[in-house]
Order: sequence, then structure tokens, then C-alpha cells
Amino acid sequence: HQAQPLHHQPLQQALLARQVQQLHLQHHQQALLARQAQPLLLQHHQLAPLVHRAQRPHLQQVLRALQAQLLHLQPHQLAQQALQAQQHHLQLLQQALQALPLHLQPHQQALLALQAQLLHLQPHQQAHQAQQLHLRPHQLALLAHQAQPLLLQHHQQVPQVQQLHL
Repeated sequence: HQAQPLHHQPLQQALLARQVQQLHLQHHQQALLARQAQPLLLQHHQLAPLVHRAQRPHLQQVLRALQAQLLHLQPHQLAQQALQAQQHHLQLLQQALQALPLHLQPHQQALLALQAQLLHLQPHQQAHQAQQLHLRPHQLALLAHQAQPLLLQHHQQVPQVQQLHL
């Protein structure tokens, strides 16, 4: 059994022959292009090392510029780190300052207690001073009484000393 009628076969064969011819032509065109491209490819392979050699100084310059940029950025980075450290230090100081009133509170309370004690002692001190002022005339009188015999002795000795002197 044949699936297609016999009169269709030559038409199909002609179509296949045409496709084969087109593929054959395409192959020849590609071969021609490959032959034309060969010297260009060769030239590219010859020029590539020269291009690489010519690019090397430029690439080295770019590398040096990048290294210089990194070196230039380094102090800025260090400055930033220093600033961060300073900020941390300031935060610690701030915390210490905030804690200071709590630390000082017992000292302030002790100071207030001392001031209260001084105020309490003041009347006693004033009474003591008043007592001393009250006793002073009596002390002076006692001293005068004790000095009397010495004064008397002195008055008795004065004429004797004057006579000896003459």
C-alpha cells in the first residue's frame, strides 16, 4: 500500500532537490565567508598581544590610581573610627554624669546631717562663750589676788635695788 498517489511523487522529489540545492549553496557561501575571515582572524591573533601590551601601562595607572584612592580614604576611615570612639567615650561620660547625683545623694545627706548637728551645737557653744565671759572678771580678780604678794615684794625690793645701783 502506498499512502500517496503516484502523480504527487515527482513534485515532492523536485521540492527536495531544490532544498538540497539551497543547502549546498548556503554551505558554499559559509565556506567562502570562512576563507575571507581567515586573514582577519590571523590579524586579530597577531594584534591581540600588542593590544594587551599597549593596555598594560594604562591598566597599571588605573591600579595605581585605585591604590592612591584607597590610601587617601584610609585617614578618613581612621578619623571616622576615632569619631565613633569619641562618641562612645562621650556616652560613657554622659552616663557617669547621670549617675553622679545618685552617687552624691548620701554625701549630701551626710552634709545636711552635719549642718543640723552644728546648728544644734550652736546654742551650747554660745552658752559656753557666755559662761567664759561671765567668769572672766572672777578669773582676773583671782589673778590680781594671787599677784598681790608678788607686787608687794617688788615694791619692797625697788628701793634696795636703787641703793645698790647708786
